[in-house]
Amino acid sequence: MQKEKHLLHIDGLRGLAIILIVLFHMDGNMWAHGYLGVDIFLVISGYLLMMKRLCAPWRFSETFSFVLRRVQRIVFPMLVAILLAILVGFFLLGNGQEDLTCDEGWWACIFRANFFLTKRLGDYFAPDSSYMPLLPMWYLSVLFQVYLLFITGNALLQRLPRLWLSVVLGLTAFFSFALDFSFLAHNVLEELGLPVWE
Repeated sequence: MQKEKHLLHIDGLRGLAIILIVLFHMDGNMWAHGYLGVDIFLVISGYLLMMKRLCAPWRFSETFSFVLRRVQRIVFPMLVAILLAILVGFFLLGNGQEDLTCDEGWWACIFRANFFLTKRLGDYFAPDSSYMPLLPMWYLSVLFQVYLLFITGNALLQRLPRLWLSVVLGLTAFFSFALDFSFLAHNVLEELGLPVWE
């Protein structure tokens, strides 16, 4: 088996992402865009997945086992963090926040914390997000969903004709960008006094 080449520039980007995230959590007002470190991690994950895919096309079983190994590395520490947050939350949180932490923990266990938190908070940076100890599970849920898309995309690459594949990938990219900018568009329209969606 050929040894994988170590990419120093990826380590540099990881280091930058960690620094941005730590600074953001130390003082969110001074380092207002430190959350972009999470985006850097997601881009790195997508880049590495696609580089592996392009270097040697995988059968579905190989893709599934690769993703399963990655998820197994995440699940145990995540479950420990969720359990500790819930236990500590019962002693330190009040005003019904412990129930919210339990709900958040449940959704994180099924890798849907980002959907729950979006519905609950409306925004990752909502003022009451500081009382949510499991807010970082947002990232793990997104990462797991990226892995699911990777498995699906790999299966499509092997089965769909190139034209259909281009159409599917184009539509996916369009709707992804539309969702990404929907909050921004909502806020701009609201400031202009135009009708907006909930």
